[in-house]
Amino acid sequence: MTAFITATIHLNLCTGTLSPFSTTRQDLSNLLDDLLSFRTCGEFILTEVGHGLDARNLETTATLLPNGCFGLHSPSESAWKAMPPSTPLCGMPRVQVVGE
Repeated sequence: MTAFITATIHLNLCTGTLSPFSTTRQDLSNLLDDLLSFRTCGEFILTEVGHGLDARNLETTATLLPNGCFGLHSPSESAWKAMPPSTPLCGMPRVQVVGE
């Protein structure tokens, strides 16, 4: 079951979220290649250290920046985003799609 959840997060939540933007964002093509070949691990960081999945009390905010990117702000240590490693491989690059 854990492998299924990890693959679902990697392929659907991370790779699937980024894919539609690849037609207008050529800078994503190398990243998507790495994700699809499993050289990079896709993560979905919804949990916070002090709140787990308690969505009502999440503290992190995302601000849309003028360049179209998002700036993340975690106002306290309890608001730090956390995702346990999903692979035993040390040093494997990870990319995160952060839920709002």
